[in-house]
Amino acid sequence: MDATLQRVGEIARGAGARVLVDEVYLEAVCAQAPRLAIRSSFHIGKEFVVTGSLTKAYGLSGLRCGWILAEPELAKRCGA
Repeated sequence: MDATLQRVGEIARGAGARVLVDEVYLEAVCAQAPRLAIRSSFHIGKEFVVTGSLTKAYGLSGLRCGWILAEPELAKRCGA
């Protein structure tokens, strides 16, 4: 999977674009296969913008807790 995402990142970088990856189920995947080294797409490159939440994997829909991982300036703009 990392190789595919790295290639997508290269294409986005060449086009000056961002790649939005919604990782709301990432923890659920890790729980099913803890021996797998699954990490956030955020670590692949600065063109990746990652969203996540506690809503899906943990069933905490009433909590409304989520996050975004991005370059600091872009994250500030998203928060505004």
